[in-house]
Amino acid sequence: MSGLADLQLRTAYHRGQDDIAQDFYLPAMSRATQYDRAVGYFRSTAFIISWPGLRDFVRRGCKMRVLCSQVLASEDVDALETGYAARVDEDLEARFAEEIRSLLEDPVLGRPARVLAALVATGALDMKIAVLRPGDSGNAKARIFHDKLGIFRDDFGNVVIFKGSMNETWSGLSADGNLESVDVAASWLGTRDLDRTRSEEAYFAD
Repeated sequence: MSGLADLQLRTAYHRGQDDIAQDFYLPAMSRATQYDRAVGYFRSTAFIISWPGLRDFVRRGCKMRVLCSQVLASEDVDALETGYAARVDEDLEARFAEEIRSLLEDPVLGRPARVLAALVATGALDMKIAVLRPGDSGNAKARIFHDKLGIFRDDFGNVVIFKGSMNETWSGLSADGNLESVDVAASWLGTRDLDRTRSEEAYFAD
């Protein structure tokens, strides 16, 4: 399998000029073995767009970690609860493992929340919710985790990071969705980019 260093990356992608999913996101996922994502908003409907790359990503036994705010769709909350419950229920976990095998055979994704549950149940995806403490005003409800960072890694030690306005949602990834942009850096493209990738990896790990 070719690695991330084989990608012809631009320093930035802008919706309206570029198809961020087709030009950057899916090619990077197809070469990555790990994907970390920090976002303000996550929706399993993003899988509708990412499914071509995500199917292969999961087949190869790769792992995805998501850190997001507590602002989730109710069907995704239910899916996460079901998926994590399956990790301590062997029968339920086995059923999800069989279901994910079946889902991976389908080129069209019809039930994204069900895929979310199956990915969590089988350990392909881990999600953490960032809930902020009250600020100086004492108002916690008005504050949410709103950072947006993506990190792709491959088996050759290469790292690609992207930062910008895009959430991990259908409207964030779709070609006719929100007007978004992302800046990109890669660990093999000089000292400045290497420093950026290391800094963002450390930030996500914290």
